[in-house]
Amino acid sequence: ARTVDLERHLGRAGSQFAQVLVLGVGFDPKRVRFSSERQRWFGLDLRDMLREREARFGAASVAAASFTPVVGDILSDDWTNSILAAGFKSDVPTLIIAEGISMYFPREVLAELFVKLRTIVAAPDSRFWLDHVSTALFELDMFEVRSFLSSMARLGEPFVTGFD
Repeated sequence: ARTVDLERHLGRAGSQFAQVLVLGVGFDPKRVRFSSERQRWFGLDLRDMLREREARFGAASVAAASFTPVVGDILSDDWTNSILAAGFKSDVPTLIIAEGISMYFPREVLAELFVKLRTIVAAPDSRFWLDHVSTALFELDMFEVRSFLSSMARLGEPFVTGFD
C-alpha cells in the first residue's frame, strides 16, 4: 500500500521536484521508473547495500536516467555531509522519501533525522514523504500480525516502534 501511494504521488506531483532523496534506498526501483535528466535522484544507504543493489540492477541491465548512490548511515552524524558532497542542492525543491524505515527506529532517532534533514533542505516547496505503522499494530492479537512481526525479528529487522 505504501509503495502504491508513493508511486501515485510521484506520478501526480513528482515532476515539481528538482531532486529526490531516498533514505534507505535498498532495492527500491522507483528511481528507474521516475528519474529523468531534469530530476536528479539520490539514494542513501549503507555501503554493502548499495554495492549489492548496483550488482543486481547491473546484472538485470537496469539503469536510471539520473541516480547518485550515496554511502551513509542515518544513525551517524556525517551522512548529511555525504549527501551534500554528492551534489545535493539545498536550495531546490526536493522530495525526501523515507519508505519502510520509520518502524525500525525509536522516536528520538526519527526526531533527530527530521532535524538533520531540515539543515540540508531549505527550499520551501520541498516535501517529506514518510510511511509509518501506528502503535495499534503492536497491540493487535492476530496470528498474521504476530507472525509478521516475528518474521521481521528473525530476519534481523525487528520493528521498534510505531507512532500515531
